[in-house]
Amino acid sequence: MALTVNNKFLNGFVDSSALAAIKADAEAAYSLAKAKNGPGSDFLGWLDLPVDYDKEEFDRIIKAAEKIKNTADILVAIGIGGSYLGARA
Repeated sequence: MALTVNNKFLNGFVDSSALAAIKADAEAAYSLAKAKNGPGSDFLGWLDLPVDYDKEEFDRIIKAAEKIKNTADILVAIGIGGSYLGARA
């Protein structure tokens, strides 16, 4: 799969020369992410979603959500912060 950029909403904000200047870096970052062997590669599970996920775990989550919805008025999630780390905690 190749990296493509949809610049539909960039017109007037970013000119084509600026995009061309970062093209090689963007392609390198994309290749590293797809290969899953660069720094932070243990945080790249989202790349395979929604095709590859633990369906049994998903079913457990759905059942837990239904139970919470039917028995609680409020749910408080306490974590360590961050879009990923808070949910992981």
